[in-house]
Amino acid sequence: MLNKSFKKVFLILISASFIFFPLFSIADETLTVTATVSSGSTPSPSGGGGAPYIPPTSIRFSGQAYPNGKVLLIKNKNIIAEVLVSNLGDFSITFEEPTDRNIMYSLYAVDSAGVQSIILNYQVYLSTGYLTHLSGILFPPTLSLDRYSAYSGDDLSIFGFAIPERALELKIEGKDIKTFNIISNKDGVYNIIVPLFNFKSGQYKIYTKYKEQALTSKVLPFELLIEDKNPEVKSKIPGDCNFDDRINLKDFSILSFWYKKKNPPTCLDVNHDKIINLVDFSIFAYYWTG
Repeated sequence: MLNKSFKKVFLILISASFIFFPLFSIADETLTVTATVSSGSTPSPSGGGGAPYIPPTSIRFSGQAYPNGKVLLIKNKNIIAEVLVSNLGDFSITFEEPTDRNIMYSLYAVDSAGVQSIILNYQVYLSTGYLTHLSGILFPPTLSLDRYSAYSGDDLSIFGFAIPERALELKIEGKDIKTFNIISNKDGVYNIIVPLFNFKSGQYKIYTKYKEQALTSKVLPFELLIEDKNPEVKSKIPGDCNFDDRINLKDFSILSFWYKKKNPPTCLDVNHDKIINLVDFSIFAYYWTG
């Protein structure tokens, strides 16, 4: 028999599946989980900074999600636990599990704007007297769009929550494939405005992920509609790519996006040298209407 004070640490390999909404595709991944094993009863909770109480047969989930959001745990289609995420993005759930068998748990996170993450599934076997600790759980970023269809020349705002100050990779895939590298701020917020020039009309899908992680956010659909406006014919003001006969901050943001980039839209490249530079900005300033 094990002595009551004896503890040991070992590794368990647990198969986890991840459900993506709205496409409902499933990917499998293997996690390395650290479990602490103890026998006998555990002392009751005590004040004065004593050790935290751990039920004799229990499970713990810990990892990172969205600052000031929440993480919910599901078993048998019922929510059995809910915890708040710290402002650094950390969370931990520990609870007593009276059963001694193979159990399927599901977790999902909700960011502070109310947007839900994908669902993570874990098949775990529990034994009496064991604390099974699933650590290192990482929820991929949440993802939102300001619109789900637009015309060429419009801007698309893409935003969401992630772990604070983490490098992200955003992809827009369809007839064109565009990749953007962004970094979340200290509050876990990220935001990017994408000018939809040089995108072909059609259906696209948009998703994001941490650079070091394969698991992605929810995949959101987006459609670039066919537009009958011709910038070469209907835009008489250099730099007026949204055809409103004005040069203002919206046009400036689009011009800034293409600064020092080659092969910009013709309506921006007013001196036709196939790059946006200070010459284009000086011409742009001349036509400024505000």
